[in-house]
Amino acid sequence: MIHIVNGEEVGKRLDTADPIIIWREMYDWGPLNHTWDTDDFIGRRAAFFEERIELPSPLFIQSNKKQLASLRAIPYEEEVVLWFEHDLYDQTMLMFLLNELKGKGHNLSMVTLHAYPGIEPFYGMGQLSSEQLNRLMETRQPVTEEQESEAVEGWRAYTSKHPFSLESWIENVDHPLPYLCKAMKTHLDYHPSKEKGLRRVEELTLSLLEKEEKTFIDLFEAVKKERSEDGLSDLRFAYMLKQLQPLITFEGDPPDYKKVDADPVVSITEHGIRVLSGEWNRMDVIGIDDWVGGVRLFKRPTLAKGNASVRK
Repeated sequence: MIHIVNGEEVGKRLDTADPIIIWREMYDWGPLNHTWDTDDFIGRRAAFFEERIELPSPLFIQSNKKQLASLRAIPYEEEVVLWFEHDLYDQTMLMFLLNELKGKGHNLSMVTLHAYPGIEPFYGMGQLSSEQLNRLMETRQPVTEEQESEAVEGWRAYTSKHPFSLESWIENVDHPLPYLCKAMKTHLDYHPSKEKGLRRVEELTLSLLEKEEKTFIDLFEAVKKERSEDGLSDLRFAYMLKQLQPLITFEGDPPDYKKVDADPVVSITEHGIRVLSGEWNRMDVIGIDDWVGGVRLFKRPTLAKGNASVRK
């Protein structure tokens, strides 16, 4: 039996003599496309994360190739237990792995959950003790062919460059996996609205800052509490905030891969207030350059950032 888990904490606390593969990737953001070959896929993502959060590309490439080699070295007919919870971060990882493992002759099973008695709010298995994790082994269920097929088709839709592929998959495909469809609906929240040009998590962030300025950590915790289905990481949230400048300002440097403990004060600006109110549109003021699954979002701003009299 081999276990595949998300995150160091689960890997450390899972008390077993079986081999454990700790999967390290962030398929909820960054460039994706199911038509890219392995080297191109890893290389494009390595370049993206080095530019955006200063994660060294050689480290990213080495880590990805090593974990893929571990995955492909799993013996035929070995039981593989996948440990992934309900949120978008984990479900994209589960979808990728089922896509990779389908048809390889392994006996796939899954430990998955969206809540745990006595733990509120529940964000993930990293909150559980070794004893609690080991008890979850009794809940594992075999992955069915229908679930594998859903994951494969879902991965293709999620990583498609066509923005409506995922919506079509959500509406027209059966969804036997317990949390994948809901996670993909959450993913659609990361498309900007037409009215304000903001994603829902960005609008929530600006709304919280309109009430009062917050440190990065306090702001992240407040957003994570409201958006528990996202599985939002601190590095992704920091990058999102950087993209929102000058709708917001920092007193100090925001976190990145080299400064993970940075905790600047974050404030909303007049520009941010005008976008939040709908007076201006974010796309006009700051544009966007990001990826939502396989869809690249790119628009240059059309308003002068310092012009406080221009309206949309």
